[in-house]
Amino acid sequence: MQLEYQKDVCWDDVIKDIQIVSQLLTLGINKTIYIEEIWYLHQSNKDERGFISKRDVFIGDAKAGKHQAGGWMYYLFTLSDLTGNAYHCLKNWYSKYDLLGSIVELYETAYNYPSISSEMLFLNLTQALETYHARFVSNDLRKYIKLVDVFLRKSYKLTDDDGFDGHILSYRQVLIAQNEEGMRSITLKSRLGYLFLARFEIIFEYLDYKMDEFIQKVVDTRNYYTHYSIDKKEKIFPKHQMPYVNGILLGVLQYYILKEIGIKDEHIKKAVRQQIAGVSHSYNAIK
Repeated sequence: MQLEYQKDVCWDDVIKDIQIVSQLLTLGINKTIYIEEIWYLHQSNKDERGFISKRDVFIGDAKAGKHQAGGWMYYLFTLSDLTGNAYHCLKNWYSKYDLLGSIVELYETAYNYPSISSEMLFLNLTQALETYHARFVSNDLRKYIKLVDVFLRKSYKLTDDDGFDGHILSYRQVLIAQNEEGMRSITLKSRLGYLFLARFEIIFEYLDYKMDEFIQKVVDTRNYYTHYSIDKKEKIFPKHQMPYVNGILLGVLQYYILKEIGIKDEHIKKAVRQQIAGVSHSYNAIK
């Protein structure tokens, strides 16, 4: 990778740019990218013949690569998948990095920390989905309710004067799952309902649960592990199902992360279908 700047920039900014691109590659191959060597060219290193020699730079977190990436079937995307769309994807990645970076870091714990417990991974993935919704969909309850109603009217080709029938209201209850009147914030159940339904339906071809049942169990399981709600213990996912649940949540995150980057829709659907189908196949083989 070669970085060129039209104006002088601080060294910290250069390192940040390198790390931003590295994290994009990490996301694509599901393996951590390690910085092995950095060097620079500058007029101050010109010798008497006019040649500029390179100078090594030493940084504290440089590491030799410890892990080799797997085969192509393990990649979420490769550089060839960005061909013809690379500038657009890189621009999206840079412009959204401050909002998207921490979400991707939570997502990547599934691959960068193979010894992480299934419960901790579940909490990370749930937090990532909640954060994504708050940053990229809405974090204002009133605006979110209006957004949902506009979405439903557009989806069912209704005018502002048309009312919602029972079928549409059942979907609305999934998208706006506010379980207490007078609440001022959007509940986790509402956020998950939107992410699972509003723009992403292919996941339910493989789920062993009904949509609303799966979402409710995710909420109950998160509440049990974070608040130790003993009354939720009988309602949570059993431990042996957690790898399956985490695989589903990973698929949902993959969909939205790739959407924000600007990866082509046909590739996103293929990648996520493979993720969900693989998780379901593995789970069915051992249960």
